Amino acid sequence: MRINGRFTLSNLNAGTALAISFLVAVRGDASGR
Repeated sequence: MRINGRFTLSNLNAGTALAISFLVAVRGDASGR
């Protein structure tokens, strides 16, 4: 349970960071144009 919980937590953190960087990239691209 502990290992699974940690894996899920790190997955959530990675997913959130990925989503934020993606949104920032899209916003920068839109404002660039």
